[in-house]
Amino acid sequence: MTQKERILKYLKSGRRLTVLKALKLFGVYALSQRCGELCRDGYNVKSEMITLPNGKHVASYFIQIQAESKGI
Repeated sequence: MTQKERILKYLKSGRRLTVLKALKLFGVYALSQRCGELCRDGYNVKSEMITLPNGKHVASYFIQIQAESKGI
């Protein structure tokens, strides 16, 4: 399984990834590039800046789950 496939599986499970977590879990240094590839592949990968307990700001990546519209 490629890095991109492992990241996609992780994000599709509803979890979020930071660079440090991606490095620990998957050995991925270039998380933003892999997420960019997923976006180009059509996945709705988003990021937001979060503040860690040590005060540092990092990007957290996730897949935006779109609510299904309900027909009346």
